[in-house]
Amino acid sequence: MKKISVLFLTFVMLIVGMLSAASAEDDNPINIDADIIGDNFLDSEMTLTYKIYGGSGTYTSGTYTFYYLDNHDATTEFMSGNLDLVNKSGEIAFTVPSGNGTDGVKTLLTVCDSEGRTKNWTCYMALFDTKVLIKTKFSKDSYKVGDEITADWEITKDTGNYTRIDYTCFVKYEHGSRNVLYGKLDPAKKRGTIKFTPESGLEAAIMYTVYDSKTQRAEYLFSKYIPLTGWKDPNEDDFMVYLTLNDDIYELGKEVNAYYEVVGKEGTYTSAEYEWYVLDHNYQQSKAASGTLDLGKEKGWITFIPKTGMKAFARIILHAPDGHTKSIEGGDVLLVGEPDPTPTPTPTPTPTPKPDTKPTPEPADKVEAFVTRCYSIILGRKPDAAGFADWTKALQGKTKTASEIIYGFVGSNEFKNKNYSCSDVVEILYKAMLGRGSDMKGKEYWVTKLEDGQPVAVVINGFCASNEFQRICKEYGITPGSVKVDSANEAGNSNNGAENPRILTAARRTIKKEKAESFVRRCYARILGREVDQDGLNNWTEILTSGQMTPEQVANSFFSSEEFTNRNLDGEELVKILYRVYIGREADQEELNTWVEKLNNGTKLQELVKTFSKTREFQAIISSMID
Repeated sequence: MKKISVLFLTFVMLIVGMLSAASAEDDNPINIDADIIGDNFLDSEMTLTYKIYGGSGTYTSGTYTFYYLDNHDATTEFMSGNLDLVNKSGEIAFTVPSGNGTDGVKTLLTVCDSEGRTKNWTCYMALFDTKVLIKTKFSKDSYKVGDEITADWEITKDTGNYTRIDYTCFVKYEHGSRNVLYGKLDPAKKRGTIKFTPESGLEAAIMYTVYDSKTQRAEYLFSKYIPLTGWKDPNEDDFMVYLTLNDDIYELGKEVNAYYEVVGKEGTYTSAEYEWYVLDHNYQQSKAASGTLDLGKEKGWITFIPKTGMKAFARIILHAPDGHTKSIEGGDVLLVGEPDPTPTPTPTPTPTPKPDTKPTPEPADKVEAFVTRCYSIILGRKPDAAGFADWTKALQGKTKTASEIIYGFVGSNEFKNKNYSCSDVVEILYKAMLGRGSDMKGKEYWVTKLEDGQPVAVVINGFCASNEFQRICKEYGITPGSVKVDSANEAGNSNNGAENPRILTAARRTIKKEKAESFVRRCYARILGREVDQDGLNNWTEILTSGQMTPEQVANSFFSSEEFTNRNLDGEELVKILYRVYIGREADQEELNTWVEKLNNGTKLQELVKTFSKTREFQAIISSMID
C-alpha cells in the first residue's frame, strides 16, 4: 500500500508540474504586433511593420511570406525572407502587381523561441485595381493650423484611360470635414507641388478624383492624413451634422440630392440653413442655391439643379444660442453633360374668377400635375413625352390609381438603377405620398419593414391609408387606391410595373463577383480575424452581387454578428478594427484616444460603425467595387 501511495503521489506531482509548466507558457506567449501601411491598391508600394516580444525573449527563427490571393487561393508565394531577430522589429516594403488575376495578398509571419513556442501572424488584404496611382509626400509630419502645407505629388502608375485628375485639399474634424482648396493635376508633368493653408481642423489630407468621361466613372485616391496642431473645436460635444450625397456623378440640369442628419442635444442650435456651391472649370466656387432647414426635423433632404459647373458640394450651417456656428460640407460630386434647354413659357392669361368662387384647374391639368410631381420627386427629372402620356392616360382613364402609379415609378428600372438604400426609398415615399419629410419613429418603422424583406408595396399601402395621402389625391382629383402585395414580384416595364420590390428595397448596386469576394474576405480577416470559409464566401458574395444588401450593410452585419461579439474586444481593439475596415489604415494614438473615450462614455459601437461607413475612404472603396 505504501509503494502504491508513493507511486500515486509521484504521479500527481508529475501532473501538477506539467500543468504548472503549461500555465507558465500560457502566461508568457510570443506576441507579434504587425500592420500593413499603404493604400489597398495593386501596384502601390506598401510597408509591413512588425514588433516581436514575449516568450522566452530568445528567438530561434523568424520568417515572413507573402502570397498572392487568386481565386480564393493563397498558395502562390511571391516574396519571403527572415525577420530581424536582433532588433525584434522592422519594416518590409512590398508591391503586389496587377495584370495577373491577383485581387489581394496574404501575409504570414512565423516566430519560434528557445523554449519551443511558435507564433503565427496572418493577414488577408483585398486589393483593388486603379487607373492611376499617386504618391504624396508632405514636407513635414505635422503642421500648425494657419501654416502653409506643402505636398509633393508624383504619378507612379498611369494607364491614360481617364479624362482628368482633380484634387481636393480638405481638413477633417472629429465629425465631418471641410474642403479648403480645389485644383487640377497635369499628368504630362508626372509630378508637382500642392500648397494650401488650413484655418481649422484636426487633420488634413488630399483627395484625388480620376474621372473618365467615356464611362462616366470616377476613382478616388487619398494621401495620408497629416495631424494639425493648435486648434480644438470649443463646442465639439454640443451637436453634430452628417451630410451624404446619393451619387458621385450628376448630370447638369438634373436634380442633385443630399441627405442630412443633425445629432445633438435639444436646444443647442437656434437656426440652420444649407448652401449649394458649384465649381467652374477654373476651380472657382460660387453659391448656386441656399435655403433654411426645418428645426423640427433632424433628418431630411436638400436639393438643387445645377445649370453650369463641373463640381458641386453642399454645406449645412447650424447656429447656436451663444452665437457660434458649426458647419459641415459634403459632396464634391462631379457634374457632367449639358443642361436640358428650358424653353421660356408662354404667358397664359389669368381668367377673372367669378364672385364667391375659386378658379379650379381642369381635371386633365390636375392629373398632369400629379404625374409631373412623381417624375420630379421619385425620378428627379422632367417628364419624357412618351412616359408622361402613358401615365396621364392611365390616371385619366382610371385604369391606374395614384398608389399604383407611384408603385410603378418606384419599381421602374430607372429608379432601381439609382441604387437607393432602404432609408432613401422610405424618405422618397414620404415626400411623394405625404408631401413632407419623414419623422424619425415613422421612418425607422418602415425602413425596418424593408430591411426585414417586406416588399415596397407594404410601405405604399401603409401610406395610402393616411389622411395626408387622401388629401393630396383629393386635391389632384384622383383615386388613392392601393397596391396588391400579391403582385409584388410580378415583372413589369419601366412605365407600368415594379420589377421586384424585394430586390429594389435592398439598394442593389452592380458589383462584380470578384470585387464582392474581395470585400467579403476583407470583412472576415479584419472584423472576425480569421480566414473566410467557403460557404460564408459564397453566401455573402451572392448577397452583394444580387443586391440583397449593400457593402455598408454587410460590414454592419459582421460587426453585429455573434461571432464578433464573442471576441470580447476592448475599446482600443474595436477602434483599430474600425480604421482597418473603413479607412484602410491604422489609427494613430490621438485617433485611438478620441474614439476609445467615446466608447467609454457610452457611445455604442453601432453608432461608430454608422459614422465610419460614411467616410470618404470607405465610400471610395465601395465606388471601386461598383461596375
